[in-house]
Amino acid sequence: MNIFQMFAPQADSDQISTSSLEFSSSDDESLSPDKYSQRDSLYKFRMFHFKEVGPFHTGDKPKPRSGHRIVHYKGRIYSFGGYNPAIEHDDPDLQDDEFWQESKPLFKELWELNLTTAQWTKCLMKGDIPEQLASHTAVSHPLDPGVMLIYGGTGAPFGLTTSNTVIACHLDTQEFKKIVTQEGDGHPMALYGQAVVTDSKGLFFTVGGTSGFHYFMDVNMLDLSCSPPVWTSLYRLSGARDEPEPRYRHELCLWDSKLYVLGGGTSFSADRFEDLPTFDIKERRWYNTRTKADQEATIDNVRGHAATINIFTNHVNSPQSDDGYPEARRCHSTAQIADQVWVFGGYDGDDVFGDAWKLDLSTLQWSRLKMELP
Repeated sequence: MNIFQMFAPQADSDQISTSSLEFSSSDDESLSPDKYSQRDSLYKFRMFHFKEVGPFHTGDKPKPRSGHRIVHYKGRIYSFGGYNPAIEHDDPDLQDDEFWQESKPLFKELWELNLTTAQWTKCLMKGDIPEQLASHTAVSHPLDPGVMLIYGGTGAPFGLTTSNTVIACHLDTQEFKKIVTQEGDGHPMALYGQAVVTDSKGLFFTVGGTSGFHYFMDVNMLDLSCSPPVWTSLYRLSGARDEPEPRYRHELCLWDSKLYVLGGGTSFSADRFEDLPTFDIKERRWYNTRTKADQEATIDNVRGHAATINIFTNHVNSPQSDDGYPEARRCHSTAQIADQVWVFGGYDGDDVFGDAWKLDLSTLQWSRLKMELP
């Protein structure tokens, strides 16, 4: 299993500039020793350099999977759930797993990866462990980073059992506990494939998702600072102008009291990235935000970017962007630090993408990173 680690300092938004966020290769001329003093040469900090962690030759490690979710805490990555129908029911590595026979082809597992030792450990879970183990969401609790919040998701077959319960997993003890919320009209529907994001004040936002039969784009907010936490419905689609298409397997980022929706789609479609559906939290309205293309990543300026592979034909597609934007996709991943957002991989129904992009929310400029996912 390949895990990529992104090294970046925790900087305030006004400390980040576009010029300092370039992907750094090992032969970067800017790191030449003659440009630094002897002391400076000992500390060559390369912003956003991507490095493979591993390989993992010894000990247990997770089976290959999709649909799982991860969080980071104290130098460790925690991975919960996932799905792999190709794993045999009598796989010898899972014969002692107390949950496998009931959960297969879903993984009722919590794994911990120590990024210092590159060692995987299978956690001993206890408590209210969710049954919805694929296409759920997981984020760190904004007021208690030692707690992973798991929300939404589906069991198998997909859409048969869905969830609108928030589960708190205390990572130090691996204990799961349902969060009891105040009764009210703001509680969201039980869906999977929704996207969530939190802010520093304890607000938890969720957008979109599917029941397995219908797609939605409702916006709900959970205030975790209240006791008990309170759900509020911020928006339900009504057919008004500028409302986005309902979707699932999209991603969210939050900046300046606005929720930006990145990609997503349905089982038969994928959404693009030129105009981002944007929800103004204060005004409670949808509109589109136009972004700027990376002119260096267009079809006329290809310079070693990653290709895509058609999963049905194994045909390798041309390694470029037609117009300087990420290709339409769903099932991608994102990471956000202040006003910088990264998009990794994804799938459009035919092709699995191996590229990575960065969006600067302060300028709305896309940049394609010079790297290729495994």
